Amino acid sequence: MLDSTTFLRSLLKAGTSPVGMPEAMLEWVDSTGKETIGIKNAIGPLCVSTVDPDIVEYVCHANAKNYRLRMLPDAFRYVIKNKGITGSDGAYNREHRLMCQKPFMNSFSLDQFSRTVEDRVGLLCDAWARAASSSATGGLEIDVDDHSQRLTLDIVTSLAFNKDFKQVEGIDAQLNGGAGPDDSEISAMLDAYNNTSEIMGQLFITPVPLLKLQNVLGIGRVRELKEGYAVLEKGIDNIINERRTQLEINSRVGDDEDYCLLDVLLRAKDSEGNPLPQEDIWGDVNDIMAAGHRTTASNLTVNLHHVARMPEVQAAIEREVATLRGRAPTFKDVQEGRLQYTQRVVKESLRKYAPINLFPRIVESDDVLPSGHAVEAGDFILLSSWAMGRNPRVWARPNAFDPERFTEENLRVNAERLARESAGPDADEETLRIQMERMSRRIAGGRDFTYTPFGSGPRSCIGGTFALLATTVSLASVVQRFSFEKSSDPRKDHGFEIPFVYDTTITFPKGVHVCAVPRKVRLGADAEG
Repeated sequence: MLDSTTFLRSLLKAGTSPVGMPEAMLEWVDSTGKETIGIKNAIGPLCVSTVDPDIVEYVCHANAKNYRLRMLPDAFRYVIKNKGITGSDGAYNREHRLMCQKPFMNSFSLDQFSRTVEDRVGLLCDAWARAASSSATGGLEIDVDDHSQRLTLDIVTSLAFNKDFKQVEGIDAQLNGGAGPDDSEISAMLDAYNNTSEIMGQLFITPVPLLKLQNVLGIGRVRELKEGYAVLEKGIDNIINERRTQLEINSRVGDDEDYCLLDVLLRAKDSEGNPLPQEDIWGDVNDIMAAGHRTTASNLTVNLHHVARMPEVQAAIEREVATLRGRAPTFKDVQEGRLQYTQRVVKESLRKYAPINLFPRIVESDDVLPSGHAVEAGDFILLSSWAMGRNPRVWARPNAFDPERFTEENLRVNAERLARESAGPDADEETLRIQMERMSRRIAGGRDFTYTPFGSGPRSCIGGTFALLATTVSLASVVQRFSFEKSSDPRKDHGFEIPFVYDTTITFPKGVHVCAVPRKVRLGADAEG
């Protein structure tokens, strides 16, 4: 059991380090030799910290019904009013997750999504190529963090609302001149998302009564937080009302097809057969727009950072993309195994720089974990994607960037090793066989519980599969048309490790700068014939 003084020191460190708490979780493992640790918490309920895949499996899968409640900052619940997929619990949450998952789970929608990604990435590459053609060096210095955010905002909003925010056209206008789209409302919303996420990170442990008092007194950043959410509420309400009007027009001509997630929500009925209230739709739309574009953007950013700094990784992607003979990569290429190495790069980026930091769970009923730790209702289980991704028992050289970790053979060998360790040195053949089969089922089902960049279990990210597909296709597409180098400007070169912070998701406050050099022809195009 970790004493409360050590835990409080870790909390103080968490306030000064981008990953203070996950780092502390790994330090506790190192100092105690145990991956699951009970913590005496002098300022709250008992806490159990774990990076053990077996315990994560128990909490997020085997007994997930007892750990469905998510520990969220009061600041978030205060402004989101317990709405949306992220801010709700219980039957309401399960109902809304099912509705919002629908477009991500059928092949018709995924085909549409693929075409949208291809179109948007193609336009971004065109803009980069035009700008590079007028450069004295033939290359283009870009902040891929900024461009990735704007690209994925276009993609996510097109899929979620059938609305094109034209952020890529804005990038083109900035780089190459000309009139860009009027995006003042969208820019205000994007600024509001980024600002409120930053504030949310600062107010993570502030309780609701204190938040309300600060709001009344006009102190702290609570009022700023509420003002940001007022901007978001107005902007999203406009999007909802605009789409509602379009659906009425479509219906009058006999078109009742769902073209985006918002169509599904606007046509949905609650358990009593009534249309969903506007605030319920707003909560879901806000979640998809905020979480969807930032997490996908951060992953593409991390990928391009490593491609620009690791020639061997870039060369391997080039060889794979060249087999497409110059045509644009698609979701089907990923699904049918033609971009396996590129997807391994994407997965390794997610392991090392997980989009989310912590995904703690609250205990609903008294229980005893497989580790022997007794927990009571209201206690919480501390889980971290960042710490899971850097657990040295699971990942050799966890700070290295190595896409080969994710070959089928290496995953199998690692799984067998972990199964032997889990069974124990004195396990008989039958116990070892059961552990091996269990680990095999984990891998086959995509649930090995060692790799949790999108969280795990019933509260995991509903768009995780889409994010993997979209980022893999985007990475393959830009490498098909450009080679990448690290920035030649020493003021923008921050080294191999990317400076980052977590608010609600991972962010890169200093930007991530690379140089994109256009290829004379698309990779593989000269092999046609």
